[in-house]
Amino acid sequence: MTHEVIRHLLDDYVTGELTEDARSPVADHIAACEICAAEVESLKAILARAADLPKSIDPPAEAWSNIRSAISHLLELLCI
Repeated sequence: MTHEVIRHLLDDYVTGELTEDARSPVADHIAACEICAAEVESLKAILARAADLPKSIDPPAEAWSNIRSAISHLLELLCI
């Protein structure tokens, strides 16, 4: 596999979605390539930070009324 092909596989490598056949050459490349090794560490850090985010966020109580008002305003502007 070429460097460019492997770079496109790094996301799947980090998330564990690569097949075992593909994982081994990617791991070998990462061990020898500083650029890809740094990219893997960056991807792992992003995933770790994302895991700390809340699973859901409750919108503010006024969100739907604000959305309704904005739609009504747009409809008035469009004369619908």
